[in-house]
Amino acid sequence: MSEDIFLNVIDIEHFSTKDGDGIRTVVFLQGCPLRCKWCHNPESQSITPIAMYEDKYCIGCRACVEVCKNNAHSFDGDTHTIDRERCTACGECGKACCTSAVKLSSSPMSIDAILDEVEGDKAFYRSNGGMTLSGGEPLMNADKAVALLKSAKERGLNTVVETCGMFDSAVLGELVELVDTFYWDIKDTDPLRHKLNTGASNEQILKNLRLADSLGAKTVLRCLLVNTENITSEHANAIADIYFSLKNCKMVHLLKYHAYAGGKARLIGKEPNSDERLIPTAEQVQEFFDILERRGVPVWVQE
Repeated sequence: MSEDIFLNVIDIEHFSTKDGDGIRTVVFLQGCPLRCKWCHNPESQSITPIAMYEDKYCIGCRACVEVCKNNAHSFDGDTHTIDRERCTACGECGKACCTSAVKLSSSPMSIDAILDEVEGDKAFYRSNGGMTLSGGEPLMNADKAVALLKSAKERGLNTVVETCGMFDSAVLGELVELVDTFYWDIKDTDPLRHKLNTGASNEQILKNLRLADSLGAKTVLRCLLVNTENITSEHANAIADIYFSLKNCKMVHLLKYHAYAGGKARLIGKEPNSDERLIPTAEQVQEFFDILERRGVPVWVQE
């Protein structure tokens, strides 16, 4: 029963226009197999929820210290510290915190609860809007994602899945029948550079992409452009080669690296990973765009 299946939901974003056709309701799920150095959502990497702490909201009431059974919270004067090794992300501190200075990165929601919230936007979807699964990597828990997508289809929802492509290929046969469009990340076409920057080879990602295409999956390739890393003519031409090797790929979206995620890393006790030197210039993006366009690839730059 769908009401018995729970997924860890980071957020549900309403009225998105960048995550699929039409107006979308985007469900962000916890967990990702990659460890991208420039990850825009580092709180989503862990397969289980993680405690997030925003010091500017802390009023020093020490309620978190009182309820924490693992003694993970401590104060030195006004300085509040979370011992990440002791913390089990039980969520009791978040319940006790009156200012939401401490909270978990995600909360469990049943499939029915998720879809009830999604369907609250149904009047705005018209002919092409719907639900988009994102993350993290929404297929990290593939069985649960498939169950959610099945229920979404039973409710007549258009579905999009944003994926890094690193998941068990065994689910693709069933998955392709449930997903109207896959937004497929191509983080880098150079296998060594991909492994250096994400912690994994791109071999499985490309293998899954080609298998999905052979099964009739409609895809959009999404390519994050990172200065000093992958914004090269070689990468652009390799993306064009991938596009032309697929039968059902609609187009290529180019996304520019941004430096907004450093604050998120700090909230989960990690060093900020933002680096403004990685932001590509408008000229670099245009050159990359022009290579794809000259080769006949339908391409769009997402602002």
